[in-house]
Amino acid sequence: MRLSPAPGFFKITQAFNRFLHRRVSETQLNVRRSAFLMLILLGTVFLSGGCALVPEPKPVQWNQSPDWQVFKGQGVWVAEEGAPEIVADLTLAVGPDEQVWAQLSKTPFPLWTFQRTTDPDVWKIEVPAEGKSWKGRGMGPKQFLAVALAQAWIRGEAPEGWTGSGWDGEIKPADRKGEVEWSLEHKKSGQHLEGFLGNDE
Repeated sequence: MRLSPAPGFFKITQAFNRFLHRRVSETQLNVRRSAFLMLILLGTVFLSGGCALVPEPKPVQWNQSPDWQVFKGQGVWVAEEGAPEIVADLTLAVGPDEQVWAQLSKTPFPLWTFQRTTDPDVWKIEVPAEGKSWKGRGMGPKQFLAVALAQAWIRGEAPEGWTGSGWDGEIKPADRKGEVEWSLEHKKSGQHLEGFLGNDE
């Protein structure tokens, strides 16, 4: 995604450079770079959507509810074109009425968490490592990978603006048994995730 410089942008960039040049491992450095790129994307989406007050989604015990399907696997995440690849664990829980809970994590912490509920009809994205979160009404911003993955997984096809494999539109991946391999890529930003998800049923 191409962003035009805004007031305070260069101060943020300088602070980010100082943040990057601490003594950290290469893996930690890649995680921080990807998280920073995602923060820019989410900040842009949030500002363009206004600042209306939105209620918090209700906590969901998806791992204890028989109405939810839980899928687990791994994925290779690229925050945008040219960004480093990050191999991480992925959990996707699907509930009634297209409710979703998804998390991409790199031991020992989550990279991002996405939740969407229908009562109230809201979504929330959290980036715990940065102490940031965003929320809104509806399904969620389709530019965000977790939203695109949730829609593709439930409906069996990649949403508008995304391409990928494993979405044939005939059998919804959420209805399949065993492991399902897939990929998703955003046409403009180059954000990419590919991997597999499966359940124990």
